Amino acid sequence: MDRREVITETRTLDAIIAAYALEPTLADIFVEGETDARFLDYAFEQLDISANAIPIDLVHIPPNLLNADQRRNNRERVLVLARTLESEFPTQLPRVACLIDSDADKVLRIHHPERLVVSTDFTDLAMYCYDRKHLLRSARMSTRITEARFNAVLDQCESVARWLYAVAASNKKLDWRMPRLTADRYVRVTATTVSLDRGRYLRAYLMSGNRLGDQAQFESVLGRLEQKLGRVRDMRHAARSHDLFYLIARYFHRQYQHATTLGTERGIIDLLRLSCSIKKIARTRLLSRLSTYAN
Repeated sequence: MDRREVITETRTLDAIIAAYALEPTLADIFVEGETDARFLDYAFEQLDISANAIPIDLVHIPPNLLNADQRRNNRERVLVLARTLESEFPTQLPRVACLIDSDADKVLRIHHPERLVVSTDFTDLAMYCYDRKHLLRSARMSTRITEARFNAVLDQCESVARWLYAVAASNKKLDWRMPRLTADRYVRVTATTVSLDRGRYLRAYLMSGNRLGDQAQFESVLGRLEQKLGRVRDMRHAARSHDLFYLIARYFHRQYQHATTLGTERGIIDLLRLSCSIKKIARTRLLSRLSTYAN
């Protein structure tokens, strides 16, 4: 029986520790969310790999091990799990991978010392399948958008997403821990453009973290990171999928309503994952390493 099918209820941290102590051969991959688990399940199935991807929501971590930020952040909870397991098994680690999105770690050169932690090659797991050609093909099949218009709109979406990524990275570099601010109110979409009122967004973002008085310091860091990210040619390293797919979906929903799957983030993710080459992804560092956790 596939153990992935029976892991459907929350398990306590003590129960997980006890299971690895009793059965050292057990192998599991803990991920940030259910969407990540589904993607890995699909990839493993296509590659004929028997491995378990478990969302961190199915692990009950005692509140005393988490601070306020970690309680609402799945990425941080995966890191806490890794540290706890390494502390419990100091000499022989369990066959566990704690998978996290790289997010801004690479652009900021942040290294996680935990031996059980595995980071994505790109900013997050969904970006493995990002391919403008697949999006163009779907758009041309379901709408009357021209290739030139599509490319112009995608360029604008990528530009805004790159800037939002630089903003998030600046927050992390300064360790200000400001809450994430959705871009809905600051994005403007027309028949030919997708834009963001960056001045208003940045002001609201800083206000949300009570840092408006430090705007000059933030903009200094932001400017340097914008320059650095501007030299990154592969968008999979330069933006978060949530921001990029939201912007693309916002445009196509405004222009074409429900005529295309590109009008929702979920539709974009499903389209890209069905279109991408799993065998090509299998050659990445991440999938090569995760395949060693097969049962």
